[in-house]
Amino acid sequence: MQNRVNAQNVSLAHLQHEQAVLANAAGASGRTFAIADPGAAPSFADTYNVMRVCNGVVVTQLPPVLVLAIAYALEAYALLLARFAGLAALGFAEVAGPLAILQPSVMTTCTAHQYCFDGPARKSVEEGGLGYRGVGTSLDGMVNQAVLYNQETGRNPSWET
Repeated sequence: MQNRVNAQNVSLAHLQHEQAVLANAAGASGRTFAIADPGAAPSFADTYNVMRVCNGVVVTQLPPVLVLAIAYALEAYALLLARFAGLAALGFAEVAGPLAILQPSVMTTCTAHQYCFDGPARKSVEEGGLGYRGVGTSLDGMVNQAVLYNQETGRNPSWET
């Protein structure tokens, strides 16, 4: 499982975990901890909004049902080619490129938000946790990346034009 989390929070939790282990805290040794940003998790709409505001990129959003229908059509085509090998001799080729990975089974993992519970990491070291408190959000990280990209490429962010 993967969740969006600011890299600063990951670094902080890692250092806190090392500190807890070095302090011989039995609760932290040999354990893994999930961490999350403070506040609500960002949605894809938040990401698209950062791209639009900071870089002038407009993301075209397709209805999920349309994308799922296309995925089922591509899967049916691939199964047809697998079942009838003679179709390849007639010039029918397998789907290639980015469309090759568009399958119904990937729709669940790429369209749903999975939330992370970091309660155990937020407990104090004495209670078996890390004493973790996030210092930034994923949205902060996305905006920082957009600003750095604009600086490196010499682009003016849309709020300065």
